[in-house]
Amino acid sequence: MIAANKTFPRAKTVPGANGTPVQHIIDRTFLDPETGYRWVIDYKTSQPSATESEQQFLAREVQHYSAQLARYRTVIEAFFPTPSAVKTALYFPAASLWICPEGL
Repeated sequence: MIAANKTFPRAKTVPGANGTPVQHIIDRTFLDPETGYRWVIDYKTSQPSATESEQQFLAREVQHYSAQLARYRTVIEAFFPTPSAVKTALYFPAASLWICPEGL
């Protein structure tokens, strides 16, 4: 589902803030042909605790991983320079939950 004749390696090394190489491992990326969005999906193994709602859990996870999703967006935008909107999402298969944070 990657754009024709261009593959994306699972691990991508890019310069970090101080120029030191940083490796990013993107779990899943694909181009949605219907919307034109490039999706970046990050799989997570965490689950809600017994005392928190699904909404509380998702809010906590978005807060925890928002910087990581922003970095993945930057990597994808550098690798795929064609103008397509990038959407990021967190997917929690053990809890059957996913969220696409606004602005990430």
